[in-house]
Amino acid sequence: MDLDHQFSHLSSQSLLDSVAKVFKKRVIFAKNDRHIVFVCGGNDKQKKRAVRTLFLGYAKRYLRHFRVFLAENAAKDLLSHSKPRFLNVAQFEDLIAEVADCVLIFPESFGSVAELAYFSHDPRIRDKILVVNDARLQAEDSFLNMGPLALISDASIFRPTIQIDYRDPKFTLVKKRLARHFPSHNRDRVDYSDHDKLTARDKFYAVYEIVRIFGAINLNGVAKCMKVIFGAANVDDLSRYLSILIAADYIVRKGVGRQYFSPKSGVSSFLEYEHFSTNNLMAHAASYYKKHEPEVFKLLQGVVR
Repeated sequence: MDLDHQFSHLSSQSLLDSVAKVFKKRVIFAKNDRHIVFVCGGNDKQKKRAVRTLFLGYAKRYLRHFRVFLAENAAKDLLSHSKPRFLNVAQFEDLIAEVADCVLIFPESFGSVAELAYFSHDPRIRDKILVVNDARLQAEDSFLNMGPLALISDASIFRPTIQIDYRDPKFTLVKKRLARHFPSHNRDRVDYSDHDKLTARDKFYAVYEIVRIFGAINLNGVAKCMKVIFGAANVDDLSRYLSILIAADYIVRKGVGRQYFSPKSGVSSFLEYEHFSTNNLMAHAASYYKKHEPEVFKLLQGVVR
């Protein structure tokens, strides 16, 4: 099916309007487990026990109130499923950093040190950086200690740098530092009625919610939905948000050309509603697909939301 065909039938307008009404009229909160941690490290391929890899395993068990993902996986997805074009890595990392609540960096390779240096010079990013350094290098007068780490120590809400032994890493201090700044009991109201005041993170939450509500939707469908809700949609940003969600294992690709997105089973929304359930919207979307887009309706099989 032509990707532009999605929501081309006239009856799609009532469906899209129904979704828009929820965002504009309902009381919506960002959930207490919404916090996103963007993990950098650029693992050295020669290391069998990369510290970042060990942390990711730890996070799955002990940091369940956080959403953890890797940027390079999102970049790979974006490059694999878009028209050939130059990928501005700086812009892409900026976008991820805007979405993330914390940028967690393990400077264990040349690539990760370069990332740290890049982020440390951006005032929009360095206040959310948490560095977990190798304690054995703490006393050295190195470029890392005297340059990027000094800048971050002056600006980051997560300072000071955490020092651990990379030979036998213990991540308890990382857990405590994140929990201190992001208590598990708090949630924030998100006002989707004023598009101009929305942050990149607010829009990112909305993109996942749209995928969850529709069950199967392509990039053009997401863009059409966002335009009805907010009056505008940046397709490049939307494709990046979707690739981040792919990297975070929140959504999966389906259909011919893998151009449709569905929520992955067991992943919860970033948002919750006051006295409202999205079940009727999901049923409305399924009914529309069954009548007007049967190819997409078939993709709903097995989708659990």
